[in-house]
Amino acid sequence: MDDQFNILNKLENTPSEINSLSQNSIYEIFVDEENAYWLGLREVGIDLIYPRDNAFKNIFYIPFKPNSIQNNNIRSIYYEAGGNVWFGTENGISKLSPNGNWTNYNTNPQLANKAVLTINKYGRKLNSWSLRYWISKL
Repeated sequence: MDDQFNILNKLENTPSEINSLSQNSIYEIFVDEENAYWLGLREVGIDLIYPRDNAFKNIFYIPFKPNSIQNNNIRSIYYEAGGNVWFGTENGISKLSPNGNWTNYNTNPQLANKAVLTINKYGRKLNSWSLRYWISKL
């Protein structure tokens, strides 16, 4: 959209096109400092859109791969100073470091099998709203 809220470009899932949304159901949108759009999708992970060349990249859970996001249902995204990107999923939290390594926080009993709906900074800690619990990062 432009400053007058006119639609400039419409994106939607087109199965026959590579540069297309992976699905139309989006839970979360985050725009980083490089103007890349991080779209948290309902069932197929994260779509990254780079507006300069309109290229799409999909990040998704790969079973049994240790360096992968833990869940494809992305409910929240938080970009931390220093480049870490945190993802609230349907069963915990995953962190992507600037060097491409994933850390998954879903074995903690407070996070296991709980949808993490928001992640935000409070003081020096990150907090998340997971159904009925506030969870602070150690």
